[in-house]
Amino acid sequence: MAKKIPGNQKQDVLVSSTDFMPTLLNMMEVANSLPDDLDGQDLSSYILTSKGKKPQVAPYYYIKEGQPDSGHRGIRTYKNTYVITIDDSGKIRKLLYDNIKDPYQTENIIGKNDKLENQLNEQLMSLLTEKKDPWLARYKSLTKDKK
Repeated sequence: MAKKIPGNQKQDVLVSSTDFMPTLLNMMEVANSLPDDLDGQDLSSYILTSKGKKPQVAPYYYIKEGQPDSGHRGIRTYKNTYVITIDDSGKIRKLLYDNIKDPYQTENIIGKNDKLENQLNEQLMSLLTEKKDPWLARYKSLTKDKK
């Protein structure tokens, strides 16, 4: 029998679109045949009981259909959103927002806190490396001459 989500609760857990499948399938108790190499996390324990590991980072992806190395990659933490975009001409743009002070993300604060940018960039690069994201090779090829 599927697990029921308790009513009248509010969660502030970071969820990525890749987390939906393993979370919902586990709640429906059909997750025993899921592959081990899924990109998403099963957050059902936290959602159902408010116990368990609460993610500190959620990946952000924008990928054009049929072009896995296209688009944007980023991460969202409880405090910040950090995104790197690559347009069709290969131009790179970075975005950094303070989700607490600027919840509607109207002010790009890139260039105002190098330490924070480096920390978030390292987290993003680590995540993309772990996932073997083809976007990362494109990004590295576009930035290698700029170092």
